[in-house]
Amino acid sequence: MYSNYRTLDAEKPRSGNHWAAEIVNFRAQIYNRLEDSPSLRPQLETFYEKAHPISIKSVSKLFSLPPDARINLWQALDEDWFPNDNPTD
Repeated sequence: MYSNYRTLDAEKPRSGNHWAAEIVNFRAQIYNRLEDSPSLRPQLETFYEKAHPISIKSVSKLFSLPPDARINLWQALDEDWFPNDNPTD
């Protein structure tokens, strides 16, 4: 998993920590929506599976991503997880 995100790490000096701040903000938005509408929680995996390919396409416009770039839903929602934090993944 780590190798899939080396590009993000390589781009950090150029983009600063802007990408990390964006991730934190997006996670907060998700948690706020789930708090406001708990009935969405059972559908979260379905939403993620639909949104992930779109996200990869969007991010690939900013960074060179390998075709197998992937993080799972629980990593995406984990407030403490970032792509370069887990070199054994």
